[in-house]
Order: sequence, then structure tokens, then C-alpha cells
Amino acid sequence: FCLTFFSTIEISAEDFKVTYPADLPNEAIEISHDENGELLRVTVNRWTDRVKTDEGMAYRTFEQGYDYSKKQGFIYTFDENDNKIGEAWSADIDGMVTREELMVAFDLFKNNETVKNHFSETDMQIILHGGFNFQDNSECNAGNRCVHVFASTDKVAILAHSIVRLSDSTVVYPDFDMDKEAWKNGKRRGMK
Repeated sequence: FCLTFFSTIEISAEDFKVTYPADLPNEAIEISHDENGELLRVTVNRWTDRVKTDEGMAYRTFEQGYDYSKKQGFIYTFDENDNKIGEAWSADIDGMVTREELMVAFDLFKNNETVKNHFSETDMQIILHGGFNFQDNSECNAGNRCVHVFASTDKVAILAHSIVRLSDSTVVYPDFDMDKEAWKNGKRRGMK
């Protein structure tokens, strides 16, 4: 399963603050970086459940996360004594993004030249939103950990909309679904 969060923060030329902290995803349970400070592995969720085993009903603890070097998600299984007894790896297991990952996506978005051009269209305070996972059969195929990032103002619903590929810190679609006239008129793609 996959949970998706929508988060909002406000920025200005010199200001970057959280507007709605409750909208931000949870912080990582565990996170590691390589020698260059790039994300290496993130554990996004940990839960305990009672499950049926060969020996009967037992409590198991599960951890879900993503490994950037492998471009795969994982689910680890632990017994009642917290010993790891199983693991599953797949490009399709990626889970929700963490607060730390979303902040990386926001930074990549804010520093993209195409997005900066959209920012120059307003003198109002800009609000960033994001966190929805995205997958396609091209730049964001399974294992690439892509997320939507949006910018808006109090008067413009969508100032900029990009897809950020976290696996290699790239804004792969800087102008995703950006027909501004359609957004203004409420007739963006998929709407009648």
C-alpha cells in the first residue's frame, strides 16, 4: 500500500517557513546520507501487527523504506524479540515521502530555472505544496521515487507544478500540467 501526503509551506525571496506543520509528512524513522550528503536510505514507517504464522498467531513488527543506491523499497519483518526474520525488496515498494525528502524536493524545485521563471510572475508570497507520489513509464518509472511539487499564491491556484525525481535529485518535468489558461478557467487536463 502507499500513503500520500500533501504538504504546504510558504516562501519568499528570503523566507522559507512551514505554514501548516500538520500537513507535512512524518519525519523519517531512520535516514542515512552518503559522503556527499545525498540521501542513501530512509525508513519511512514502522508498525506492529498480529499475523498468522506457521506456529499460530504472533506479533510482527514491519519497517518500510527506500534505498536510493538500489532504487528499491523494502519491507523488513521482525519477531517479538526485534530480530529481523524477513525482508522483501521491490521497485514498487517505496512508501510515502518523509519530511526530510520533501524538503529536498522543495529545494530542487525552488532552484530550477523553469520554476524560477514562474516565480518571477508574481510579487506575492509563494506557497509550496507537495508530497504526492508520481510514477509513469518514462522518467519516473518504478524505483525512481518521484513526487509532485506545486507553487501557488493567494490569488493563483497553480503558479508552477513540477515532478521531482528524488532518486537522482532531478526536476524531470519542470512544467508538468502547466496550461495556465486552463488552470485559470478550471479546465485543466482531465476536467470538463
